[in-house]
Amino acid sequence: METIIRINRVINNLVWGIPGLTLLVGTGVYLTLLLRFPQLRYFLSAMAEVFSFRKESENDKSVSSFAAMATAIAATVGTGNVAGVATALHLAGPGALVWMLISALFGMCTKFAEVTLAVHYRQKDAHGDWRGGTMYILENGLCERGGVWKPHR
Repeated sequence: METIIRINRVINNLVWGIPGLTLLVGTGVYLTLLLRFPQLRYFLSAMAEVFSFRKESENDKSVSSFAAMATAIAATVGTGNVAGVATALHLAGPGALVWMLISALFGMCTKFAEVTLAVHYRQKDAHGDWRGGTMYILENGLCERGGVWKPHR
């Protein structure tokens, strides 16, 4: 059991220590600079789109932008997120919240890039519904620039 605890401690230090956090926040900083601060430039137009409450037509089966946002937030924010912020505030003080906000600002750009790729590489299925996500990005986008990876069929 001691061996498992030591291995777990090493992995935790890599994932939740300086290397993992540098990779996560560093990716956000890199994308923010590369894409020229999209989380700030597109904020007002994104809010206008989300709160427009319009559908394309009466026969449209898709959900509204607001319903999609509410579903995404419901799937993302859970009890751990709320308790995590409260615990960070209690244990580390208000400085922890400042760093959480800074990392969230750069995390917005990472999410922006992820969603943009998912929309770009989505495909229609046999029923005419859109399908997309990480697997479509990997299958259709990874080898677009001459890579050697081929999906296994």
